[in-house]
Amino acid sequence: MKNEDIIKVENLKYQDNSFVIRWNMTRLCNYYCDFCAQGNKENHLQKSKKESSKIRRQICSNLIKFIETKLNNHYEKIYIFLIGGEITILKDFLDILERLVNCNFKGNIKFHITTNLSADVETLKKMKEIFLTKKDSEYKRTLSIVASYYKQFTTEKEFISKIKLLYVGNKLNNFIINKENLFKNRILNKIISKYIKIVENKTSNISVGISYPLLSDEDYEEFLKFKKKYRKITNSINYIIIRNYHQSISEQLKTKLSNNNYKRIEVTLKDNKKLYFSNTSKIGLKIDNKHFNPQGMLCDSGINNLSIGNLGNVYRCPSCANKTVFGNILTDDIDLLSDKMICPSTSCNCDYYRTIERKVKKI
Repeated sequence: MKNEDIIKVENLKYQDNSFVIRWNMTRLCNYYCDFCAQGNKENHLQKSKKESSKIRRQICSNLIKFIETKLNNHYEKIYIFLIGGEITILKDFLDILERLVNCNFKGNIKFHITTNLSADVETLKKMKEIFLTKKDSEYKRTLSIVASYYKQFTTEKEFISKIKLLYVGNKLNNFIINKENLFKNRILNKIISKYIKIVENKTSNISVGISYPLLSDEDYEEFLKFKKKYRKITNSINYIIIRNYHQSISEQLKTKLSNNNYKRIEVTLKDNKKLYFSNTSKIGLKIDNKHFNPQGMLCDSGINNLSIGNLGNVYRCPSCANKTVFGNILTDDIDLLSDKMICPSTSCNCDYYRTIERKVKKI
């Protein structure tokens, strides 16, 4: 099986009637890890030079207008990824988040925030409150938080205390199902049911996961202990393998981690046979033992998703942003695209594309 045998490669992550928005709110951070995928501290600072609260607020206003005028009545659900840098250090972060949550979109919106969880407790409480107040509204506004644990910047105790503050998972489900068998005392059952009801009412709009960066084989052993210790207080605990930015992870461990399931990809071949893979970073090796090269193929990126840079540039594909800019949300009337993009990249590890397929040659 080689590249020329492929008709279509499809990401099955978002297959409902939804639209994905990815907004890189800032390139600023308060950690500046030397293994950061976005480059070193100087790179961050250089790309954040023209950022300002005024620009962010205008991007937010124009994004809300785009959602209300272009996505209403076309999509049932929106996924909004707010990323950085570290977005929680921005003074206007909570205001922007609240404005987006309260936008007039007649459908459900799921927000995804990736954070190092360095925000103070008051900021986290206010962020939580924004979503709790929307719990009983006609259209859902939910928040999924992925908090990255960096042991070189914070203590385990401080980090976990913030996770507990935000935690809202389903770990009580088994307890609820079995409580009648476990507790025969009516008074005790009444107290337990009341407690469960309070927990469900106050926390059902937010879910929390933890990401644990791996910089060495030793970190993996620590990760396993960490996961076992805290598995009951969060929806998920997953590792992040730092590829290309840190060389001390053994090839043996990289291979082991790469085989774990975290994405599902469907590949359709010329004979219409469908194959399923679970890891895009290894899909090339599974297809032709070399490298999956999508350059020249047609891609749906930009049709039901878009990305916004920290200065307002709007691009179709976050994997090759500079080559796929089609406007600026600060100055242009951004419209929904309907044409497929000819992929300019020689590699694809993107979470946001829907379908990539071989370009059809004109006869």
